[in-house]
Amino acid sequence: MEDRSQHADDPRMRELILYLATRSDSDWRFSTAKLTQLLFLCDFSAYRRLGRSISGQTYQKLRVGPSPIDLLSRLEQMLAEGDCAEIEAPHFGHPHKKLVARRPPDLAVFTPEELALADQIVADLWESDAKEVSELSHDFIGWKAAELGETIPYETVLVGDSAKPVSEDKATYCRTLATAE
Repeated sequence: MEDRSQHADDPRMRELILYLATRSDSDWRFSTAKLTQLLFLCDFSAYRRLGRSISGQTYQKLRVGPSPIDLLSRLEQMLAEGDCAEIEAPHFGHPHKKLVARRPPDLAVFTPEELALADQIVADLWESDAKEVSELSHDFIGWKAAELGETIPYETVLVGDSAKPVSEDKATYCRTLATAE
């Protein structure tokens, strides 16, 4: 497997965030929390299928699920630079933060396979909210094996049965993460 560890200033993470926000613009369930899980799924599924992650970011185990280590600082930087904005959007009568792209992503930094994989993940989990997607990530062997705050190695996606279908609606997600095509 190719190691493409990248620095925090690498544009791929920024552009992937904008791409997922753009693709999820009309998804009323899309929130900053759901974005975190979509990033994880894109990166670990790409590692499984393509031999490398899309963003090259390091993920850690948090209580709510896997998260890129520098995501909050990255989002703060993007908000400050005007690449995106956070808006309050209603969700079952309660507000949640939704990230909105304020410029189109630079697609030139991605391969067609990476974009297709991201599109598939967004489509597969369109009907899911952040909590449901987070619960799915808790079935991932890498998340289970790590302690809170610990790094989740990409290689864990190659170990055994990385995910189990938790419902018919989520079976596509599980196949995406657990199988290589």
